[in-house]
Amino acid sequence: MGKYMEIPEGENAIREFYEIAFGPHRHYSHQGWLSGRVTTDDNFTFYNPPALDELVHDVPEGDFIARKSNMYYVSIDLSGKLGWKSHTLTYEETTAEVIEVLGTQSSPAYRAFLRKLGISYLIAGDENGLNYELLLTKLKTLFDIDMLMLGGGGVLNWSFIQAG
Repeated sequence: MGKYMEIPEGENAIREFYEIAFGPHRHYSHQGWLSGRVTTDDNFTFYNPPALDELVHDVPEGDFIARKSNMYYVSIDLSGKLGWKSHTLTYEETTAEVIEVLGTQSSPAYRAFLRKLGISYLIAGDENGLNYELLLTKLKTLFDIDMLMLGGGGVLNWSFIQAG
């Protein structure tokens, strides 16, 4: 994000990035990309609040797998704040199925909101943070994701590096 995206050189760089990462002859064979909540809000949910029904309390515990796909967008949103409108998103010409990564502190109302939209979610963290190993294991076993592009902001990228 930033003003550099509005200049011709920035626009060219954005197009080059897309071709390398997502184009028909892309360089990587990833099955999706992962970003944090702020990057997701900046680019896809635009800080819209989720439409929650606070009276919902009987949401099943654990993960929810709505459907499988060839391309996924994985969003780290441990507290459950993103206001999705659909179970898919489109980035340029790439459509991806959304997977939310929640923590145990996410509310039943938020999990019900995701289920209503048909958005898969994984519980892979708690109030202390993301459990990286658990998340990557679940993405592999439940969604057959062998390679995931880390596309989030600096805080999320650095946290993956620190976790090893």
